[in-house]
Formats: sequence, structure tokens, C-alpha cells
Amino acid sequence: MKDKDFLLDLINTPSPVMYESKLQKFWSDYIKNYVDYVKEDNYGNTYGVIKSKIYPTKEPFKVLIDAHIDEISYVVNHIDDNGLIHPIKNGGSDIQLALSKDITILTKNGEVDGVFGWIPIHLKRDGDASIKPEAKNLFIDIGATSKEEVINMGVEIGDPIIYNVKARFLNDKFLVGKSLDDKIGSYINTMVVKKIFENKKQLPYDLYILNSVQEEVGGFGIQIATKNIQPDVAIIFDVFFDSTNPLVSSKKMLGCDAKLGDGAILTNSTCVQKNLLNLFKETASVNNIKYKNAISTGNGGTNADKAFLNNIPTALISIPLKYMHTTVEMINMDDVEEAINLIYNTLLEIDYKQDFRYLKL
Repeated sequence: MKDKDFLLDLINTPSPVMYESKLQKFWSDYIKNYVDYVKEDNYGNTYGVIKSKIYPTKEPFKVLIDAHIDEISYVVNHIDDNGLIHPIKNGGSDIQLALSKDITILTKNGEVDGVFGWIPIHLKRDGDASIKPEAKNLFIDIGATSKEEVINMGVEIGDPIIYNVKARFLNDKFLVGKSLDDKIGSYINTMVVKKIFENKKQLPYDLYILNSVQEEVGGFGIQIATKNIQPDVAIIFDVFFDSTNPLVSSKKMLGCDAKLGDGAILTNSTCVQKNLLNLFKETASVNNIKYKNAISTGNGGTNADKAFLNNIPTALISIPLKYMHTTVEMINMDDVEEAINLIYNTLLEIDYKQDFRYLKL
């Protein structure tokens, strides 16, 4: 499979929060060609491991590279007597985006297609102008006329609902689709591991590549995974706000004036270990890799916020993304290549003898 085909299949494979197993199976079948083995934990975190062949001590040093693969979605909350389905959010979905969208419900018996219904503008104009896109007004129509018919179609309370949108390229190098946050990170980390394999690089530590779950509802997956793996270093990949959106008035609140094409983003924050951050910066400079600095204080809303709480030296790498948490998220593939090169070359610089415990002034 070509890398482009793998990327599109990765983005298009459903992975709503709590129901990520289909994507994890697809990814496992691909990554197993480049790692020593693949494992899955009790909640769906899936990771491949490259065991070091040159590690000189009995206790292996462990480096983790992570990206979360859960996508924001909805779940079936109520089925009314008229056969309409009333959902609730599963992660940070923007309710305004749901109106009139095609959806697919993932049931135990297969996929059921439907649409988010809405009120015609004519009727709003004639007296129902107060109706707004709020949670209480969301409903889904799957072409059923009764509750019994919906149930007979296999739909149950708790079934996940995803937007029926496929990723595609615009102008060759711009990728558009839903859930690029953060499946693009999974793609980047996978290409890093593939590059290590193809270049026959020997690492002085065990490398773990993790597809983590449940980031969009609180970062629970990374907490489970780091407790199980107990890495010595954690490199977290996520996405960063593109600052060119004309509707964003307070650009200073973003922490970095970044736009598509600016390369990788290196975030300095409460959770980022400064020696590790400096290593990434030095590696980028030596290898002429394009990057920008970002700042974030407090909770930045990524898996890095959870990983460092276990005293793990943690870095946060990103690329700019437009229209986050919409169905038309957009990235520049040039930034993807910069991120791949940055993570790859930094992994080659990490050594089991390094001491990340203290800030060198």
C-alpha cells in the first residue's frame, strides 16, 4: 500500500471515542510490518514495540511516541415513538455543525445511515425563529417511522454516531477531512517507525509507538498506557490552531502565530520537560527542519498534560491545523514531512545515558 493510500484509509476508518477498535485493527495490520510486536490493553490502547538490539543493560530504557486516534462523535441517547433518534455529544463536537449532516450509526449488526434533521428556513421565518442549534433540538432521522422499527434496524442506546465524511486532497498538498485531530499524528509516528525500519537504524532503547484512546473525553487512554508501559521519555503528538482564520479575533490567545506551511510546532508548557524540548530544537536546527515555538500555560488539552504527571520527561510536538473539531479540518502535507523528519532525527539523538531530570541553565 502506498503511504497516501494508507493515510486516507487511516483517516476514513471510524474511531469514535470508546469505539476505536476498527481503526486499531487496521493500524495493527500495517504497523506490524515494522515493529517486533503489537499489543493492545484492556481499553483499546494499541502499540507497536521495537526492541533494542544494542541496549547494554538489563533494564531497558523506554521511549514512547504517542498520538490519540479517537474522533469526536455522538451517541444514541433516546429513541422516540416516531422513530427519531436523539443523540448526545461524545467528545467536543460543535452542535452547530451537525445541522443537515449525513451520519452513520455504528451498530453491532453493521452500519445504519441517517441524517441530522432540521427545521426549514421558511417555517423559522413564519414563527419558529427562536429555534436554535442546541443539544435539546438535535435529532436524527434514519428513515424509520416508529421506535420499534429503529430497534429492528439494530440501533441501540449508546451506539456511536459519526459524520459520513471522507478525507480528500485539495490542490494536491492540503488534506481535508474529519478527525485529522489526531489521526494525522498516528500517520506521522507510523512513518517515523517505517523510516527507522527501512534505514535499518539501531536504537539504544526500546521504542513504543502508541495509538491512544479516549483523549477527547479527558486523556484517559494515555494515563492507562503510561502506567502499563512506564516509559522513560514520552513524545506526544497533537495538532495546533492555525492562526489565519478571519473569525478568530484574539490571535494572542493561541500561544503561537502559526499557519499551514510553518512546519512543526514545539510547545513549551507546564508539562514539557525543558531538556527534552531543547533537544528537539537543537535537532531541528542541525537538520534544517522548519519549526515554530509555542507557549502554553496550565492545561493545554493534550495527552502531554497527563503523561508528565507520572514524572515522565515529556515533549509536545504539533503541526498547524485549520478548522479544528469540524468536518473540514485541514493540514499541509509539507508540515507532515517536517514533523516526520523532526521526530525521526530526534529519536536518533536520544541515548539511554541522557539525564532529563534537571534543567541545564
